[in-house]
Amino acid sequence: MKQFFCYEEPQDVQERYDLPTLARPFWMGNVMYNESVCFINVGGHIRGRLLFKPERIIALRSNDLKTEYIEGRDWRWDDFTQTLELLEGSSIPYFELSDLRGEGLKPVPGAPNGFDKLKRAQIGSCLYCEGPFFWEKALNITYVYEPREWVGYNESYKPALLPRTIERLTQKDNIKFVVYGDSSHTGADTSSWYNREPFMPSYPEIVRRELQRIYGADIALVNNAVGGTASTWGVENLQERVLEHNPDLLLLGFGNNDCGAGFSIKDIISRLEYMIEAVRKKCPGCEVILMGPILANYFSGHVTYTPDLVAPQKNLEREGVAYCNIFNCLNDIAVRKDHAAICGNGVTHPNDWTTRVYSANTLALLVDYDKSCY
Repeated sequence: MKQFFCYEEPQDVQERYDLPTLARPFWMGNVMYNESVCFINVGGHIRGRLLFKPERIIALRSNDLKTEYIEGRDWRWDDFTQTLELLEGSSIPYFELSDLRGEGLKPVPGAPNGFDKLKRAQIGSCLYCEGPFFWEKALNITYVYEPREWVGYNESYKPALLPRTIERLTQKDNIKFVVYGDSSHTGADTSSWYNREPFMPSYPEIVRRELQRIYGADIALVNNAVGGTASTWGVENLQERVLEHNPDLLLLGFGNNDCGAGFSIKDIISRLEYMIEAVRKKCPGCEVILMGPILANYFSGHVTYTPDLVAPQKNLEREGVAYCNIFNCLNDIAVRKDHAAICGNGVTHPNDWTTRVYSANTLALLVDYDKSCY
């Protein structure tokens, strides 16, 4: 039977904001710290969906964590609908469905992407935003739940695939950790990206800090991911942005923009394989974490065939190359939650909470959470 080493006594749980707590895999415990939730008005009922049924709700706060919304005054839990319900007179921000569809926007003449004055635009039939609109309406909730309720996908410890990295970590060696990919790996649309509280780091930075804390190794992070890039750019710039850094561990993440550009799955996989082989030939001790595709908003029409990348990318896994299937994890989360609550810009990028989902799955490849909560 699976043990939950991060279990906490429900009556003792309090709000916590330290990174080691926030970085724990949610599937290994019974407390969800600062899960993102959005209230949406559907037919006059303003509700928010959580990943789990809460046994005890500790706090519901604004995205900057400064404002607390009070049970019985601002919201209540509805057992029948299994949702949070906004109460009349509450100051909790919420979305209208028309907001999330990007309807009624007035583009500023000459603005990029057809943005309005709040940097919002309609892509397909959904809202895309580079301003604070999503961030201001999202909330953070901490609650106790039954961990066995999670039946979705999550990554697990893979010492057979990443033996050299795990040995280096265990021996407290110096490790050069290079990240190479598109905007999903830059920290775009996290609160730190916009210098907003609570300043959540990018997921590669969370991974670096946690591996350093858990193992005591000295890890140098070089994040050479660039927004808007595809695997063609990755191949062209591999020498300068990866090989010259002589990495010990490479996190590779291309494919999202390839799909958006209409490249074939076969060609995407061929370029990923080329990059992996080039790195391992030039840097024989280097191991690779290949990050799976994002979960894009279905209604955007953007990168609609990224799911087709999962199986071919998984087939690249072998000793020295581990696949992190973030797509399947996020897809299972999206069954229970609204896309507005798991996305930082309405279409693609992770928000603060899903940034932690990315880091937790990445860390799970390298940390045996079945032995300890760390």
